[in-house]
Amino acid sequence: MSKILALSFDCPSSPSILLKCPESSEQNQPYGRGFCWYNNEELSITVVKEAKFTSDSTFAVMQDFSKFHSSIFIGHIRGAAKRLVQKDTQPFSQTYAGRDWVFVHSGDLRSGYEQYIPIDKNSSFEPLGSTDSERMFCFILDKIKQIGARSLADVDRPTLYSWLTEINKLGTANIMLSDGTDMVVYHDANSFNPLYWLRSYPPHKVVHFEADSYTIDITSPFDIHHTFVLVSNDIITQTCITFSPSQMIVLRRGKITWNSLEHAELVVPNPEVSKRLSQEKIVEVPKYEIERGPAAAGLNKQIADYINVSQHKFFSVVHETKYSYDEAISLSKHLFNLHPQNDHIQNVLDYKLLISVPGYGEFFEDVFGNISAFYRINTSYNELIIRSESIVSIAENPSLMSETLHQRRDIPLVWLPSQRQMMSPYLLPPELPESELSELIEFAMSFVKRNDYDLMEALDDINQTIYRDFEYVPKATSLTTTPYQLYMTRRGVCQDFTNLFICLARLLNVPARYRAGYIYVGSDIENQIQSEASHAWVELYLPYIGWYGFDPTNGCIVKNEHIRVACGRNYIDAAPTSGTIYKGGGKESLDIYVKVKSLENYPIKHPA
Repeated sequence: MSKILALSFDCPSSPSILLKCPESSEQNQPYGRGFCWYNNEELSITVVKEAKFTSDSTFAVMQDFSKFHSSIFIGHIRGAAKRLVQKDTQPFSQTYAGRDWVFVHSGDLRSGYEQYIPIDKNSSFEPLGSTDSERMFCFILDKIKQIGARSLADVDRPTLYSWLTEINKLGTANIMLSDGTDMVVYHDANSFNPLYWLRSYPPHKVVHFEADSYTIDITSPFDIHHTFVLVSNDIITQTCITFSPSQMIVLRRGKITWNSLEHAELVVPNPEVSKRLSQEKIVEVPKYEIERGPAAAGLNKQIADYINVSQHKFFSVVHETKYSYDEAISLSKHLFNLHPQNDHIQNVLDYKLLISVPGYGEFFEDVFGNISAFYRINTSYNELIIRSESIVSIAENPSLMSETLHQRRDIPLVWLPSQRQMMSPYLLPPELPESELSELIEFAMSFVKRNDYDLMEALDDINQTIYRDFEYVPKATSLTTTPYQLYMTRRGVCQDFTNLFICLARLLNVPARYRAGYIYVGSDIENQIQSEASHAWVELYLPYIGWYGFDPTNGCIVKNEHIRVACGRNYIDAAPTSGTIYKGGGKESLDIYVKVKSLENYPIKHPA
């Protein structure tokens, strides 16, 4: 029985692949084995075939890393015919619309299939051999040309699926079809010769795959951090997923972009995160409240009088930070970024900043537009509690489908000199070794190429990939964890996911900044920790839209459940609390309590 296999990588890679000689090669068995790949970023294909099994037990298709470099690999073991000819050995290839197309098929069509998949005498595609597989390939290409499509991306997925299901009615069919960009995999309606798939992303639990028909090794140091999808007739690991009858998936650079089983769960959801770090307890805080300075004077207006209740959501936020020290402190200075943003989308209806130790403080607007508070303490203390209380209303963000965005929605983004000067702090990636930045650039460009250089599709893909492929693990990282370290370990928290997204966006010339705040997640989900701690996400500057939020921790666009507080180039610029101790201190302990509540019946007064 013939075997097919395929690999789709997020970036051009160089795995070691060997096709084995089947255990049985009697005269009644089909002959041949072959492999193909699209070298580097080209759309032309390289095909290696062997029409007859030799005495050598293996067929070393890919072992020279300098020659074999691609994001798509397709193999076939045992041909569709019993003749010892090269032209009947799979994979088959044809050239159309400036690119090479490749096709492999496992199965047999019934006698008389020719009348149902005819080859017109005026057709641009004609089989070289005599197999039903190659005839099927030419028939599909003819259909693609007839509708005016020049790539698989131009073909409506349900339409392509209908063609394959109709062909499948003529016999058995496991099919793989690629145009160098996308790869289509279809499984037989009666589960003939079962197909399996797995998607692996770093850090890989398995890098060596051993099957009866082939061996695949993903241990090249240049490929170890790449994501890939492997499809095969062999069960490789226990984590393989079995194709359903008549299931079709479309792969592009290590991602499943379409699945005929729309209700199927294609990814493993994020694991349950740890529970709250502290019990719900509000510490009584003496009310040493900072007086509002001139910069915050406008916040005392009766904003609520002008709010349309039906278009807003209302939340109360309590953020309490408690510092404890072994030795008394007699002099310290502090900076607090705890005041929510106040603008055309988010309105601060009430705000209090309470501090347990008396001192001198004032509000001011920092260089990032944050409403910050400076506080100086020259009174001795062993414990300091900072409590922020807010009530905010949030409207829905404007749609990203603005017509003006479509005028400049392709990567690379081009900025005017004045725009680039203003955005320069948000375009510089973190200072990392060149080798690490080079790998992150390759990772960032994989999203761009996978989405045909479309700005919004690429950004959404990054957002979803971080959410799906990176594990939320509290305390797995620290404030010094770099985007590259997260890229390697794939384990972290919202701050780390935000830093990685910022780095990737800036490498793509998209201005990005760090946003600290809170998120309301409701009371009916398990992951309550996000609503009981400060949250972080990335904001990207989009042409004719402005700053727009993406939350990679939750895989969503920022809407009116996200309460924005401070922003900056990185976490340090937007840290909720920071300070310097000049006298005393010793060992420090920190406790944080955050509570976000929805205010469904918040009383709003309207002007008479």
